[in-house]
Amino acid sequence: MPTNPDNNTQSDSQRELAVYTQKHAQYFIDYMLKVLGRDLYSMLDYSVKSLAVVDDVLDVLYREAADTTSKNHTVVLEIKDAVAMDAGCYILEVAKRNFGGRYAWITEWNEPTIVTGEPEYSVSLGVCSKAKGR
Repeated sequence: MPTNPDNNTQSDSQRELAVYTQKHAQYFIDYMLKVLGRDLYSMLDYSVKSLAVVDDVLDVLYREAADTTSKNHTVVLEIKDAVAMDAGCYILEVAKRNFGGRYAWITEWNEPTIVTGEPEYSVSLGVCSKAKGR
């Protein structure tokens, strides 16, 4: 990737991807505020501990999507993939803030990732598709 003369450590595309991921992480937080109220919303502070809340929320979301008798079934089916993508971006942002790395795009999965450990090794997290595939 080409480097930007203003910042040699991050290309324009990496910055754009960071903005995309941060924006979708914020969408997830905003959705949680709307649906679950302030108590749970305040727990979404980009800490590793906050990932337990994300896991619980996705668990409830996917159980409601699978429950055809639920009054929210149709609505949840329509939004679950978007919420899962936003939750995945929140998870990536937690990883980036707590462990570092750089954003990259996984073309075959059509989603962002965090790559860390370079140059000694390379680890990437593909969490958006994992969140969708619960």
